[in-house]
Order: sequence, then structure tokens, then C-alpha cells
Amino acid sequence: MMGMIALAIIVAGVVGARRPRTEKRIYAIVPSGTGARTDATVTYAGITVGRVSAVTAEPPNVRLTLDLFRRDLPLRESDTVHVYRIAVIGDNVIDIVAGSRSAPFLRDGGVLGGPARGQPSR
Repeated sequence: MMGMIALAIIVAGVVGARRPRTEKRIYAIVPSGTGARTDATVTYAGITVGRVSAVTAEPPNVRLTLDLFRRDLPLRESDTVHVYRIAVIGDNVIDIVAGSRSAPFLRDGGVLGGPARGQPSR
């Protein structure tokens, strides 16, 4: 009986640990060598909003597939992405940085660029 209870608790924990469903998929083009990797956290305004589901080489850049868990993000075509490392644990984070508020909203499947020329990724 105790074995059945333990199994039920384990199964409930695994089922509860599933990732949120992807609500929106967008792409980002960043310079090669940024250290971006699959499963990296995606943030917007300091909030975790998704994960990197794929990293594809497109020399001299890298194309990131960003699976976002929220559909209500006010992403715009002028927004950019910055890749930075959290020094304490060494994980990379893909941060979406807001651009011009007058730019059109980014649609599902849209593409964001990396930092503007002369502005290194953190």
C-alpha cells in the first residue's frame, strides 16, 4: 500500500513539473559565439517568459527559436535580444529588450535582431 502511495506522489510530481504550453514562437538572430544554448531562459522586463527550443547556425550569426509561454507580451518589431550569462551559476539568459513603442507588434513567427551595432551583448 505504501508503495502505491509513493508511486502516486512521484507521478503527480512528474506531471506537475511539465513546462507551460508554448503560446507563441518567435525567432532571434544573434552573433555567433554568444553562448546561446537550447533550454536557456527567455526573459522580458525581468520576467521569465519562455525557453530557447532550438539553436541553428546561420553564419556569421545564430538563429534562436524562442518558445514563449505568454501570448500577452507587447513584443514589437523593434525589440532586440541580448544574451548574457548569470555569473553565479553560469547559465545564459536571452533577454528581450523593448524597442520603440511606435513600432508594429511582432506576430507569431516574427524575427528579432540582436543588439544594435556598437552595443555589445551583456
